[in-house]
Amino acid sequence: MNKKDFNKNKLIETAYKILDGKIIGNIVLPVILVVFGFCKIGRGIEFADTGYNYGNFVYLSSLDNMWFCSTFLSCVAGRLFTFLPFGHTLIGLNFYTSIFKVAIALAAYFFARKTLKISSGITFFAELIALGLCWCPTALVYNYLSYLLFFLGTIFLYKALTEGRDRLLVVAGICLGTNVFVRFPNLCEMALIVGLFYWCIINKVKLIDCAKKTGLCILGYFGSVVFWVAIISLIKGPSSYITAITELFSMTGEAADYSGQGMLYGIYCAFRNSLYYQKFLVILFILSFILWYAVNWLIEKRNMPKETAKTLHSISAAIIVLMSVTVLAYMYRVNHFTFDYQETSSFYWPGACVLGISIVMFIVIAFMKNQPANLRLAAVLSLIVIAITPLGTNNEIYASCNNLFFVLPVLFYVIKNIPDWKGALGFKLAFVLYICFFAYQSINFGFTYTFGDGKEMSQSLQSSVPAVKYVKTQSNKAMAMDEVAQILVDKDRKVLIFGDVPGVAFYYELEPAISSSWPSLQSYSTGKYAGEMEELQASIDNGSKLPYIAIDPAVYEQLLLHESDDAPLGNKEKRLYEFIKDNNYEVASISPGLMVVYDAQ
Repeated sequence: MNKKDFNKNKLIETAYKILDGKIIGNIVLPVILVVFGFCKIGRGIEFADTGYNYGNFVYLSSLDNMWFCSTFLSCVAGRLFTFLPFGHTLIGLNFYTSIFKVAIALAAYFFARKTLKISSGITFFAELIALGLCWCPTALVYNYLSYLLFFLGTIFLYKALTEGRDRLLVVAGICLGTNVFVRFPNLCEMALIVGLFYWCIINKVKLIDCAKKTGLCILGYFGSVVFWVAIISLIKGPSSYITAITELFSMTGEAADYSGQGMLYGIYCAFRNSLYYQKFLVILFILSFILWYAVNWLIEKRNMPKETAKTLHSISAAIIVLMSVTVLAYMYRVNHFTFDYQETSSFYWPGACVLGISIVMFIVIAFMKNQPANLRLAAVLSLIVIAITPLGTNNEIYASCNNLFFVLPVLFYVIKNIPDWKGALGFKLAFVLYICFFAYQSINFGFTYTFGDGKEMSQSLQSSVPAVKYVKTQSNKAMAMDEVAQILVDKDRKVLIFGDVPGVAFYYELEPAISSSWPSLQSYSTGKYAGEMEELQASIDNGSKLPYIAIDPAVYEQLLLHESDDAPLGNKEKRLYEFIKDNNYEVASISPGLMVVYDAQ
């Protein structure tokens, strides 16, 4: 080794030591992750998903039984947040719900460092990307609390198997069983038991010992299930949980994209469509491998001196960089990504490609007998995380991109430890260049993206509505919210909401008039809506105050067309129209792009 090579290796070694040091590795890098995780709590007012979930937390007692039971622990966690300081404000709940996201990143960071023995730099880089990809609002606690418990179940299973601590199998089971009550579709996470079977097979564990380990997992899992069913039964009644889950399954009749077939088809289509882009990466990786292999073969064949070899390697690296830039430029031209970080398209297809690369790499590692058993287990568990995360949503693989906290550190570690023989270094260089591009997209997206507000955030203001104090939003939205606040002044009245504006209940502190503030969703059945509207009318006939009515502009246009041209309405919209006419409502406010408010004297 010459002096230059020695100095270069010494520099890299020093950099690793600094990043893995107590101050940098244990304090500075985690603090950066925390700051990044909380950086957007004061930006964006969104009336659909965010407002809906926060409204459910505040008005939990009137929430529909199916939703309450199927997302029990997330509802309870959200309700507890409302009792904390600023718990009835958007910025307060944004802060409290972001804790789950940050907790996953920190837990993953320290697990990867301490248990998987992955360097701080690689782990930090991975978790920064994972945080940046969290497009989903933290208001959806049933997502982030699910990811947290899923992650904990995964690492407890890993530690139990690799460290021989069987008691942790019970803990893993408890985490996964509890997660069913955060969101019922988390039932699918029991697939992690495949990781246990895989470990037993590759380590030739006796059948009786494997059965014992499985029994411990089952004990923790079903023990937690029985406990939480008992708690729900005490709160809602003995048969409430069974009734709610039965209703949840019947819901897929109207919401086909939530059916098992619909979800799997959406995931399949996403991966199938990503193959168009992935083929260019495959070609890039293969060409990079071949180029580096050919250069090394030539150097060995001609027995070239080190200086010549170094020059050839430098030229090869430059060619790989040029090929990578060319591929990315072409991908940009064919809409593989955008540099508009207020759009999820900036990361979605690149993320699909990273998931595709991950799946291939993890499958290869799982079948490589010469790899350490611990690494092979981590690869299999990562495959299960990728496969299970999207189930229970209708968001295709967006959910998988939102939950890469465990997967990315393992992927980077696998790539880093590919032996530097022949052409492997060429492949690794091309891969690292693509990951650097992906990191650039992800981190910029994480800093910029504002769910529900988008590009108009360049012109931002703060509304005077108390619940959204200190939060910036689009200037036109802030002014429209202030105008609506002049009408929704009677806090003793309720509000009947229809369309994509369920946040009205939370932002204006008005209890929903029926059990759902978002009844236009397919998951809220037509029959249930009709029944609750009849109950609402009956209570009005018995002297209750007429509620305000808030609908989104698209629904208002439908009602106008029906009135002027007799255009047909859906069953729910027709029932709403009849309610408006029967009770002599009139339009009190029209806020273009936000909502239309009806009032009746």
